Amino acid sequence: MGVRGELRRTSSPEVVLPVDPDVTKPASKTFAIPPTVDTAVPPPSNMNGSVIFSSVFTEKHEWSWSIRFLLAVHEPIRHALFVTDRFLEQSHRQEQVETLERLTQEFFRWFKSHFIEYLKCQHEIKVKVLHPVIKISVSTTAEIMRSYEGIYGTMDEILQQEASLLRKNRRLDRSAWLLRLDSLQKAIRRLNFMLHSVLNLEETSLHPAMSAAFDERTFQTHVLPRLFRGIKAKKVIVPWIVERSKVWGGEEEQKSFKGMLPFSARFMYKKIWRPYFMSNVAVAMKNLNEFELAMQDNPYTSRREDFFGCTVQ
Repeated sequence: MGVRGELRRTSSPEVVLPVDPDVTKPASKTFAIPPTVDTAVPPPSNMNGSVIFSSVFTEKHEWSWSIRFLLAVHEPIRHALFVTDRFLEQSHRQEQVETLERLTQEFFRWFKSHFIEYLKCQHEIKVKVLHPVIKISVSTTAEIMRSYEGIYGTMDEILQQEASLLRKNRRLDRSAWLLRLDSLQKAIRRLNFMLHSVLNLEETSLHPAMSAAFDERTFQTHVLPRLFRGIKAKKVIVPWIVERSKVWGGEEEQKSFKGMLPFSARFMYKKIWRPYFMSNVAVAMKNLNEFELAMQDNPYTSRREDFFGCTVQ
C-alpha cells in the first residue's frame, strides 16, 4: 500500500489523496447570499502594478503557484461581470433605442455562447479533477456546490429576460427598454454577488489545500494535464485565461501560462484558438466596454479605466 497523500502511478499518472471523512469543519458563513442585492460591481484594484478584482489575493509579492492558478481561472469571470454591469449602468443615459437593442443582442449572444460556457467549464473541471485530489472540508464542498446551483438558477433567470427585451415584431419605447434593462441589471448584480462570494470561498479554501497536497512541479506534471484535457471549448477557455493573465500578472505571467501548454496546443492557440477568441469573445466585451467609456463625460476617466485593465485588448 502507498503512503497517504503520495503519488501513485497506475496506467496513467494519478494523484491519490483521500479525503478524510472525519473532516467536517463548518464552512464559513461569510458568503451567505441575501435575498436582494443591487450594488455596483466593484472596480479592480491596482496593487503593486497588478490590476486585480480578487479581494482575497491582493499582494503580488506573496503570490504562490496555487494563487496564480486560481487567479488565472477566476479573474476573467470577475472582469466580465464588471464590464457587463458598467454597460447596463450607462445604458440609462443612452437616447437611441436602436443602439440599446443592438448592444443588448450582442450581450445575450456573448453571455449565452461564451460566458456561461466558461463559468460551467471551470466549475466542472475543478469538481471532477481538483476536488478529488485535495483535502477540503465536507461542509465547504457542500457550500460550494449549493452556491453554484443558485448561480445556475440566476443565469437561467437572466436568459429568460432576453425574450422581454428582444422579442421579434415588437418595438419598445425608451422607457420600457430602461425598465427592463433595470430588471436585467438587478439580476446581473445578484449573479455578481453570488459569484464573487463563491470565488472568494474557493480561493480561501482551495489555495491552502492545493499547497498542502502538491508542490508546483508535481501539480504541473500530474494535475494540470488532466485539467487541460477536461476543457471542452478550448478555443474559448484557454485564450480567455492566457490573455487575461497579462492584465493581472504582466507579460511574464502570460508567457508562463503559454509555456504550460502542450506543444501541439501552442500551435492551436496561435492559429485557431486565439483568433477565434478575439473575433467572438473579446470583441463583444470590447464593444460593451467602449460603449461605457463613450458615455463618460470626463476623458481622463476613460484613460483611467483603460489603465485599470477593463478593456479587453
